[in-house]
Amino acid sequence: MANSEFIEELLVKYRELGRVITHHNEKNKEVEYSAIQVIEISSEVKNNVLLQSDAINSTASAVTQMSHSLSEINNEISKTHHSSCLASEIANQGRDTLVSLSNAVTNVNKRAKITQQRMVSLNELVINVEKITESIQQISQQINLLALNASIEAARAGEFGLGFAVVAEEVRALAKRTHNSTDSIVANIDDVLKESSEIVSTMSEVVIQTDVCLQKVNEVDISFNDIEKATEQVKHQMEIVSNVSTEQAAATHEISEHIAQVVLGAQANSDIAVQSQLVANHLRKLTQRQ
Repeated sequence: MANSEFIEELLVKYRELGRVITHHNEKNKEVEYSAIQVIEISSEVKNNVLLQSDAINSTASAVTQMSHSLSEINNEISKTHHSSCLASEIANQGRDTLVSLSNAVTNVNKRAKITQQRMVSLNELVINVEKITESIQQISQQINLLALNASIEAARAGEFGLGFAVVAEEVRALAKRTHNSTDSIVANIDDVLKESSEIVSTMSEVVIQTDVCLQKVNEVDISFNDIEKATEQVKHQMEIVSNVSTEQAAATHEISEHIAQVVLGAQANSDIAVQSQLVANHLRKLTQRQ
């Protein structure tokens, strides 16, 4: 009786042990299945992390290249901005020089016009002198005729007209010298009129040329104004581009730093995936032993 109870109790224990073993085997299978899934997922995560790392590295390389390009662009922008500033300074200097030239040409134009007016007045005076000289010539001719008639009458008077004849001869000689002097004066006046006419003509050309020069100076001044406005606009635009480029460079640098952090995170994820895969393999091996 005692043996029967012991055997029955042993059978009960054996059945319980069988159920425990069965349950244990089922749990092992579940663990093994989970380990296999963990291995597969870890492998997939590892591959994805590797792909992500490659993509991030490519992105980081592109960002680095972009950063270098932006740096070169900033250098070129700085050079261009410096050149535009230099061009603006040169334009301002040229405009100042042009203003000085314009003032000088204006003064020459004014003096040329004044000289031209004075030469016209001088011509009028010379013409008046010429008229007066012609009148003197006519008077000297009349005096010469009167002296000739007086000499004839003195000759008719004989001895009584000798004194008068001497005076008449002196008057004729004076009239002749006067006529010769007026001839010389007229010749000189003609030369003066000729020279003054040429001077007036030359001064007229000077006035015309200075007017043309002033017109050209005004045109160049307008061009300098346009150049100055254009260079100022270029400077303003270059400053805007420089500021935007600087901001973009700063943003690119910040992106580069974030990418570096992402790379570190991806590497950490890859390490975790590898560790998870190792743990899962270890669990699988343990379940396979039992």
